[in-house]
Amino acid sequence: MGRRTRGVGQHHGNLRAALLDAALQIVAEGDVAALTLRAVARRAGVSPGAPYHHFADKQALLVAVANDGFRQLGAALDFEPTDPVCTFERRCAAYVRFALDHGAHYRVMFSPDLDGEGIGQVAAAALTAFAGLVEAARAVTPELDDTELHHRAVLAWSTAHGAVTLQLGGMVQQLAPALDAQALATAVGAACVAIVRTR
Repeated sequence: MGRRTRGVGQHHGNLRAALLDAALQIVAEGDVAALTLRAVARRAGVSPGAPYHHFADKQALLVAVANDGFRQLGAALDFEPTDPVCTFERRCAAYVRFALDHGAHYRVMFSPDLDGEGIGQVAAAALTAFAGLVEAARAVTPELDDTELHHRAVLAWSTAHGAVTLQLGGMVQQLAPALDAQALATAVGAACVAIVRTR
């Protein structure tokens, strides 16, 4: 009987990318808990051992997906700044739009299934994203000291993250049916500006 799965590299110019795509498909259809290297191999159409050429275990796969998500998030937030308030508002709104457009990535980026060394590796990527938010907030309120600025940036991020979590979980649609994804992103951007500028 012939093998039903492809060998390493067969029909995959980039096996690692194919495995990451397969992982995102699985998360999108279920949740992070459903993600295993065997399931990823099956979805990508490769042998069960193929993923181990790139990922030592599930944690390594989760870290790769999360870091790829933070890389894409950074790109989504990287636009030419204009007026400081407008730039900060746009950045927060873009965060929401990215998260809703890349729900599978987002779930892995903030997954409780990340543990041990994985948390540390992903935390470094998250801190980079947070640093960009802090600097954008600093341009809006340069008079704030670092401690207060960081507190307000955390609250702004928490607002965006909470809105995204409720939207991805279907709660926003139930609580405020007229608030679609675009309206939610716009509203979150304005709310984050208000948080940063609070006297």
